[in-house]
Amino acid sequence: MAQDMRFELVNTLGRGGMAEVFLGWMHSVGGLRRKVAIKRILPELIQKQSKLFQQMFVDEARLAFQLEHDNIVRVYDVGQTANTYFIVMEYIEGFDLKTIMERMRALNMVFPVGLAVYIALQVCAGLGYAHTLTDSEGRPLGLIHNDISPPNILIGRYGEVKVADFGLSDASSNDVSTPEGMIKGKFAYISPEGTRNPPHITSKSDIFSIGICLWEMLAGRRLFQRETDLETFCAVQAAVIPDLKRINKDIPNELIHVVHKALSADPAKRYQTCEALYLDLSVLAAALGIPLNRYDLSWLVNELAGNRWSEFMGEKVSADVQKTLQDELGGMLPPGDAEALGEIVTGISVAEDVGDCSSAHGNWVQDVFDDLEFDEGEVVFAKDKPKASSNASKPSTPPGQPSQPGGAAVEFKPPREQSRNGRSPVCEVSGMLPSAKLDQQLVSMLTSRHSMQARHIRRKSGLAFLGAGLLGVILGGALVILLLRIFGVNLG
Repeated sequence: MAQDMRFELVNTLGRGGMAEVFLGWMHSVGGLRRKVAIKRILPELIQKQSKLFQQMFVDEARLAFQLEHDNIVRVYDVGQTANTYFIVMEYIEGFDLKTIMERMRALNMVFPVGLAVYIALQVCAGLGYAHTLTDSEGRPLGLIHNDISPPNILIGRYGEVKVADFGLSDASSNDVSTPEGMIKGKFAYISPEGTRNPPHITSKSDIFSIGICLWEMLAGRRLFQRETDLETFCAVQAAVIPDLKRINKDIPNELIHVVHKALSADPAKRYQTCEALYLDLSVLAAALGIPLNRYDLSWLVNELAGNRWSEFMGEKVSADVQKTLQDELGGMLPPGDAEALGEIVTGISVAEDVGDCSSAHGNWVQDVFDDLEFDEGEVVFAKDKPKASSNASKPSTPPGQPSQPGGAAVEFKPPREQSRNGRSPVCEVSGMLPSAKLDQQLVSMLTSRHSMQARHIRRKSGLAFLGAGLLGVILGGALVILLLRIFGVNLG
């Protein structure tokens, strides 16, 4: 097959501050093809910060081929052209967690506790694998994702959960380190230590980010997001965590304890590994009878989409853009070696020392965003068009009506409404999940078995009480006879 037909672009899925993503086909021999997502680094960004982002791409490509896990988006191919770089990765038909939470907030829906815990468990599994990954000689890679946030947690229509975009990750094997003063990731999801000493964070920073995502799912609102970037930055530094019980009284106290431990401002008091957080969440869910399964998640995603997935495939690629990109893809070469990239350019407008928020002067954070054209959405997978504002707390569509590409609306009827804590009515979906609709025959069998066991226990208990009663009568009679004899002797 001709090289220029190896990849076929279909639709534009989204565009962020660093890259744009296309839906396409990857062709192989014999007419075989696979649906893929093609991530293209913006050429203007390459030109503006050439060496730095070239090296970041090489780092991402190197790491991508070492990550093989069910909860991490797989990378099939990488390459570079004369103008930019491409990553060909697994396409997840669904939404990211950010879109799901925004749509649920717009509909005033409560995120089911079981689904929130299930998603957190899957993210822990994927990150736990990445954190402990070693090279061919068994040496730890020291990989940290550095950007765990709802836009980078992809939820498929079949209930799969995938961590995406290791492009901002740090690893001890990287050829370029995080420049002093440069903060990777989204400000509302970084850890407190990440605001003070970014180049020296550990995997526990990712655990803090998981805690933020879990807290936001359970609370139904943002944790650290404020009006300005600097205020958000300061909120993360302060790390004041509101009590979830005051927001939703139905959340178990044991789960709140786990969330707060994951969100400890002191890394030493936080969960030390994703495995430890995973085990606590799974044991807690089993003890409290919280349902954990991907079918409930699949049901929710399909309900939010109205089961009309063909309408969420993005915009058609124009003929001109198709030809330009097709020519680029046709000339795609393996990524260059790190040594060939020359000296790394780090001349980015950042603060040398942030220190305490009270001493920060000027909105230097905005300078970083302006200089890099950074957008909180970054890379968008199968979701709505990027909004003009980066404030994710403001829904882009009227309440009760999720948006989609092209401006059409997906009709969705809230399951049922009730009042919680005197607030406006909320939509409860827990009772409509598949796990809440167990097969009645199975329920009857379980109930019957429980009843039989209960009757058996009651029967054994009854026999035991009867035996004890008879023994008491016999012993009592013997004692009376003995006393009478003794009494009779004394009388005599």
